[in-house]
Amino acid sequence: MKLTPELIAQSKSSLNPLKERQLDLRGLQIPAIENLGAARDQHDALDLTDNSLTVLSNLPLSRRLKTLHLSNNRIAALSPNLHVSCPNLTTLILTNNNVQQLGDLEPLQHMRYLTYLSLLGNPVRERKYYREWMVWRCKALRVLDFIRIRERERAHARTLFLTPDELETALATQLASTITTSAAKAAAASIIDEPSAARAASSAGPGGKAGRLMTAEEKARIKAAIAKATSAEEIKALERSLREGWIPQE
Repeated sequence: MKLTPELIAQSKSSLNPLKERQLDLRGLQIPAIENLGAARDQHDALDLTDNSLTVLSNLPLSRRLKTLHLSNNRIAALSPNLHVSCPNLTTLILTNNNVQQLGDLEPLQHMRYLTYLSLLGNPVRERKYYREWMVWRCKALRVLDFIRIRERERAHARTLFLTPDELETALATQLASTITTSAAKAAAASIIDEPSAARAASSAGPGGKAGRLMTAEEKARIKAAIAKATSAEEIKALERSLREGWIPQE
């Protein structure tokens, strides 16, 4: 079922057990997040449990949003702009999804207030150093997979991923780059229509004008470039170019 403004307007909005104003969009087989601007950032929590989402992206600027329930979807990729869309997010429940690699979770490192995170039921939990990596990468995290993070875990993670000179170790660099190519493509494609990406065609880019929206032709060129990419490194390079205002040429 497509997430339309009409569906959002008709959906239940109520106080959850934590006294948060929550919008209920559970179990509607929603394939993609869209049109959430219609909710007008009037909710503390958003429940998208039991849908068909494959990418966590395309969220409008939601300063009020603190909690995202996304259990039982098929999410494999996260938007690099998640921290821009949800700057005050504290709780992210991704139980029973399809996140594969530690590098696919890199967008979470920018979430300044992320305190509670669940990735139970995701393949990424089977990766070596999973818990240590998330403890170190997400500085504000206090509870991971419903287990409180201890100070000794933080100390151990620092020894794994930081040198005595406060530089990242080779292991940290390696883990950050372990990205699923398909997930990276999905995440890169998803940010084209997000507010920060849509303004990325800056004066530095060919034919660009600072702050303007991308044309349909430019979006098509970007999508074509993403489709042609054969590695996660190429996709990351495309993302960087887009953020800097450079649009791929034909």
